[in-house]
Parts: sequence; C-alpha cells; structure tokens
Amino acid sequence: MRIFEESNPDWLYMKLHMFKRGLTSANQLTDDLIFDVRDNGIIVLKFESDEQYFKLFDMTEDDVWFLTALFNPYGSNFEIYDSYRAKEDWEGGYIVGYFNDENMVLLENLKNIIAPHINIQEESDKISNVLNDMFPKEVDYIVSDYESEMDTAMSDSIKKSVTEELCDIFMLDGIHNTGGCFYKYITSVDNLIKLYDNYNSKGSDLYNLLKKIGHDKSVSGDYYERMYDYMHSVDFDEKSFNITVKYRLEKIMEELEDSDRFPDIEGYKKVIDNLIKRYEFNKWYSLPKDKNILFKTIKVNHENNEIEFEYKQKNNPYIKKSMLDLESFNTFLYQPELFPLFD
Repeated sequence: MRIFEESNPDWLYMKLHMFKRGLTSANQLTDDLIFDVRDNGIIVLKFESDEQYFKLFDMTEDDVWFLTALFNPYGSNFEIYDSYRAKEDWEGGYIVGYFNDENMVLLENLKNIIAPHINIQEESDKISNVLNDMFPKEVDYIVSDYESEMDTAMSDSIKKSVTEELCDIFMLDGIHNTGGCFYKYITSVDNLIKLYDNYNSKGSDLYNLLKKIGHDKSVSGDYYERMYDYMHSVDFDEKSFNITVKYRLEKIMEELEDSDRFPDIEGYKKVIDNLIKRYEFNKWYSLPKDKNILFKTIKVNHENNEIEFEYKQKNNPYIKKSMLDLESFNTFLYQPELFPLFD
C-alpha cells in the first residue's frame, strides 16, 4: 500500500493503480488526453490539434507553426514554393529542365524562329527570358502551373518525411497510432504506469509525461529551415506539367503565325532552316573559298528575312557587319570576290 501513501489521490498515476486493482471505474480515469478507457484497460488518447502533438518535441516555434500550417486539413495560405521563387527559376532557365522530349522539340522549333542564335542546352536562361519578353501571358501560365505542381510536390514530400518520423515515434514506448497520425493513439493502463515510473513523473498529467518522452526522442527539427532541401527529391508531376507546357508552346506558335511580327514567316523559316543545317549562330567559320576570311551569323531579321552577319580577316581583329538576303549571302560564301569586303 506504499504506492497510495506516497501519492496524491488526484494524480492520474494513482487512479491507474486503483483501476488496475479494481478499486475504481474506467470513467474515473480522467485527463485532457484521455478519450476513452475500456474495461480491459485499453486507453484511447486524443490530441486536440496537430499543433498540440508537435509541441511534445523540442521544436522551434517556427517549426511548430510550419508543420501545423502544412498539415492543416482545411488548407493554408502558406506556400512552400511561391510565385516569387517560380519567377526566379524561370528567369534562371531551371524550369525548362522539366520539359519533356516532345516539348523540347517544340521549344527548339520556336527558338529557331524567335532566337535562332540561342543554344537551349547551354543557355536555357536566355530562351526563357526571350519568351517572357515576347509572350508574357503564355509564360505566366507555364510558370503558374509549375509553381502549383512544385508546391504540391514539396508539401507532399515534407509531410511524408514528417509522418514517417513522428507518427509512430512512441511505438516503442507502447503508444500506437490508431486513428490518423497526430490524432488518436492507444495504450494501456499497465503501460502508462510503467512510463510514469520510468520517467519519475508520478505527479504529471499525460501531456507533460509525453513531453518528457518526446524530449528524449531528439527530433531533428529544422523543418522550416530545410524545406527547400526537398525541392530536388520530390515526386514532381511532370506529366501534368508538360500537358500545360505543350498547350502553351503551341499557342505561342499559333500566335506567331497569326501575328504581324513576321510578315513572311514561311520565308523566315526557310532562311533559318537553310542556315542551321550548315552553321551555328555566333560561331566563327572560314569562307568555303577563302580560308583567310572568317564569318559568323548573328540572326535573321524577321521583318525582311535578311541575314545579319559579321566577317573579318583571319589575322585582323577588325570586324565588319553586313546584312544580306539568303541568295546574296550564299554568293558571299562562295564568291566573296564579288563583294567589296574590306574597302
């Protein structure tokens, strides 16, 4: 009977012992966390909120706030991956890296019209910004969809990681999840008595007992600070995103063909196709008929389909510029003597 002599009769610890000895009924085992007590000694615990559960561990206030917002079943205004970050990633060319093969072909075809001098593989930031300048509305659709998909993917990834770490963290202490993570758990009268004894917390309510146990779990935390670490390991829905990309790139192509930006777009495409089969833009080549003269194509003027290019003598840094139509440009390549190149 020493247990009764050393205990306060109001302590849950004492009531658990009395229940075990048949000296009190289940409805006398009261605590803010106790939801139900069965006659066989099984106890159901229920947390009022995710926040209450997360506060069992040694987390910062930022972490508790972040996880509470993340797991809010009614949604939250908090975005892990927001529009500002998405805009930065588009301008940096990173979002193009999520285009599938089909959309990369569409982008290459589009690039050959609006910016043939750009190498997409090496200058994805440049093509991103050209598109943004010329077609801000369509780009906004692409970036917004990427933002939404990435935010969802990052949220899901973080929630999965946190759930795996915290949902059943008390399992080895005899407390098992039974009705949704961070919500309902079951244990037993005998197990709670053992935990009270192990943690020397006979005068504590259940919540403070669990806080002592949670302290020993050494939860790593820093979820808020590390949230962007999940960006490169998420299950991003590339299929859904690329449906949006395909539709918007096709809309851009339609807009080009229907606009007055290219008075003769078919003629423009013909010039571009002829050039890119033979030369890269902004790369020096020797003339086929005169190795001492170098040239490089800069761009094709979409207003008149003339080729802008530069040329120079091989051992002379002085550069000259010119513009010619395709036929005249080919004459320049193979019959440079017909042009007053360095007069």
